[in-house]
Amino acid sequence: MAPFDVEQVNWQRVAVYLILSTFVLGNVATYLRTHHGWRDGYTRKLNHFGHLAIALPILGVLPPGPLVSSLTVAAVLVIVIYAVAAVSTHPLIHGVVAGGLRDSDAPRSRFFFFMPLIAGNIALVVAAYIFPFESVALAVLTAAVADGLAEPPGYIRPKVYTTPRGPDSRAQRITANILERIRNNSFKSRLA
Repeated sequence: MAPFDVEQVNWQRVAVYLILSTFVLGNVATYLRTHHGWRDGYTRKLNHFGHLAIALPILGVLPPGPLVSSLTVAAVLVIVIYAVAAVSTHPLIHGVVAGGLRDSDAPRSRFFFFMPLIAGNIALVVAAYIFPFESVALAVLTAAVADGLAEPPGYIRPKVYTTPRGPDSRAQRITANILERIRNNSFKSRLA
C-alpha cells in the first residue's frame, strides 16, 4: 500500500463523515437516551453500527490511495473530536459522547469508551496499510457484527461474573505448588 499522502486525502468526504458520524450520530444517540429512555447499551450499539454504516458509502468507495490517506486522517480526527467532547460542558459538543457512555462502567466510563475507540482506530489504520482493502473491510464488518451479537443491548452479565470474590484458595495452592516445583528443579539442576 502507498504511504500516507496528505494530497490524496479527500477532505470533503472526511468532513462529511466526521460531521455525520460524530456530531449528528452522537447527538441522536444522546437524544434517544435522554428523551426517549433508550438504555446506554442501545445507544452505544447505535454509535458502533452507525460509524460503520456512515463510513462505508462515504469513505469505502474511494480508490486505495485516497482511501487509506482519508481513513488515517478521519481516524485521528474522530479520536480528537471524542476527546474534546468528553470534557466539554457545551450540550451539543458533549452530546457527541454522552449517548455512548455506559452507566455500568462508572466511574471509568470515559476510559472504557476511549480505549476501544483508540485501539480500534489504530488497528484499522495499521491494517489498511498492511492488508488489501477488501480484507480490511471484511474484518471490520465481521468485528462489528460480532460486537453486536456478543453483548446485545440490554444484556446484563450474571453477578457470578461481575462480583469480586477475593483470592481463590485453589488458585493460590496451585501457584504455590508450581513455584515449589520450580524452586526444587532449579536447585537440583544446579547440583547436577
